[in-house]
Amino acid sequence: MRALGRRTTLADGGGQELRVGELVLDLNARRARRREHNLDLTKREWNLLECFMRHPGQALSRQQILDYVWSYETEVQTTMVDVYISYPRRKLDATGRRDPIRTVRGVGYRLEPADV
Repeated sequence: MRALGRRTTLADGGGQELRVGELVLDLNARRARRREHNLDLTKREWNLLECFMRHPGQALSRQQILDYVWSYETEVQTTMVDVYISYPRRKLDATGRRDPIRTVRGVGYRLEPADV
């Protein structure tokens, strides 16, 4: 269902870009940038950022992130979220600005709009 929802967003012509502060995901061209820096993201990294950008400021549990990014892959554990979160964090840090993904103890992670 989530995958269909994402496809519908693209097909209807609306929501071609997701913007949170200086972070932009161009959904049609599949390009990501922060300020003037292009981000070279893998599919999983893209999906992680998309998940956070669709819920800015909201604390997302590892399970919520897992469901969004990995959908129905049955062999994936919630600990994979912790591993994969580090990849876009490094790329966001490399832009010269602070990484906007915050760890929420006992819950999961949050994209902090004020830090983007």
